[in-house]
Amino acid sequence: MDCAGNALFRVAQDASAVANVQGGVGNYIPGCTSPLASNINLEFNGNLPSVLINEMPDKILLQIFSFLKHRELGKIARVCKRWRLIAYDSRLWQAVSLRPEFSGLHVNNTETLLALINIRFGSTLRYIELPCELITSPVLHDLANKCPNLKYMTLDFSNAMQLHDFNDLNAFPCNLRSLCICLSEVIFLEGFMRRIYSCLSSLEVLHLIGTFELSSEAEEENYEVINISKIKAHTPNLRIINMYGIGFVDDSHVEMLASNSIHLEVLALNFCLRVKGSSFSMLIQKCKKLKSLLLQHTGVEDSFMMAAPWEQSIIHELDLTSTELSKECLENILLRMPGFIYLGLGYCEFFTDTILEKLMETGKFMKLRAIDISHTNALSENSIYNFLLTYGKNLKGLMLSGKPKLTENFWLNVIPFLKNINGNNQNMIESLLIWGDNSINSLVSTQDMPHDLNDMVNEPWIVYAIFSQQRLLFLDGVDHKVLSVLADDKSLVSLKGYKFPLVMRIGLHPKNPSELKKSFWKF
Repeated sequence: MDCAGNALFRVAQDASAVANVQGGVGNYIPGCTSPLASNINLEFNGNLPSVLINEMPDKILLQIFSFLKHRELGKIARVCKRWRLIAYDSRLWQAVSLRPEFSGLHVNNTETLLALINIRFGSTLRYIELPCELITSPVLHDLANKCPNLKYMTLDFSNAMQLHDFNDLNAFPCNLRSLCICLSEVIFLEGFMRRIYSCLSSLEVLHLIGTFELSSEAEEENYEVINISKIKAHTPNLRIINMYGIGFVDDSHVEMLASNSIHLEVLALNFCLRVKGSSFSMLIQKCKKLKSLLLQHTGVEDSFMMAAPWEQSIIHELDLTSTELSKECLENILLRMPGFIYLGLGYCEFFTDTILEKLMETGKFMKLRAIDISHTNALSENSIYNFLLTYGKNLKGLMLSGKPKLTENFWLNVIPFLKNINGNNQNMIESLLIWGDNSINSLVSTQDMPHDLNDMVNEPWIVYAIFSQQRLLFLDGVDHKVLSVLADDKSLVSLKGYKFPLVMRIGLHPKNPSELKKSFWKF
């Protein structure tokens, strides 16, 4: 963030503090701010004079307020009439989360939400998250009829005990580019889905989030609570499919998707334990555009993985984190792939020095931009050093936690080769060494997103990155940790001056942020 941006952010914090102090009560000055608010100074740097906030035009105040979360906007709207008009400007309400358990706004009832849609959201709304109690026919009707620019939607049924009656549902947003559905363990959604299938043809990104919890490994009965086959039949344009932690998903579902997904570029099956890999041969043969395959903590088996024609694919982003593939299998499949932009091998105990050296010798890392080799106990310090010496200058993301034998001296020696991982040496060492335990600190919520979201990027790449003092942009299913590739140039985050066209990772823990460490969450 530049100097002016930092100054605006500080003023936004001061404005929020004023609202908290006043509690909405004060001596109003028509067309201006209250006395407390008017004393806030804006100071860009030493060369410019300070400016009282009540002297600034509405356009600047709007920019200042854009740094605030919606809860804070609600507070500062009580300071004075002028602040209220600006705080409720629809341009500040383009992306809205209504799930309070994930830092969203709390809306008591559907009548209040309907009023918000009519008065505050309207045609500027582009993103919304709805909890199960607010997913009703009237709400969906109004979103369809009064929010024509709505592109990204999250429907959270994960805590539902029963569904509303959707028999009278005859309208649903039909211009969506991304839909995220958080599934319930026991609530069948076919009755609801049957009413909206015809409105899903525009979808390019689909997230189906299951109820997987890493703490429970016991076999349980899994109900097929949503019909993936019917969804696929009505979504011919899908480019990105993320099925996270869905207990009933197996290779038959992957084959079903592969049979009619000619545009598919990204497939994430993280924590789908029933996926063994028998469908991958068909997947590669049918989905010629597939670039990214994420298989973290799946049940993939050696025989199926080795049987797949990886040499015929264009997959350059692969995640095998926490899988139990043998050394022979890893060597076989990795050496047959065309090359890697991202490779995830965390917790792969059979990824050895020999495999790493062969990958380097065969040029598989020539375009590598990010890699995860955390907790790879078979990799020696010398091999890691040689790898970073050779390819470190190209890396923009590195995951290397769980290596207690790598000393500070090692990092001091390799940091000069990590030129694209920005930050001063001290911050970088700190980030590299503690990243695995503190990733949750880098999360930002929906409210931190820019408000000028436009179209999706053309390259749905998945990137793991380590930066000190970073602000990561999460766009879809934000606070339940489901990320999607939905950012354009205007909505990218500048990471210490480095602008990323590769922003996010698909397939993270859907519910409780405190579960992130337990579920081995990594970005």
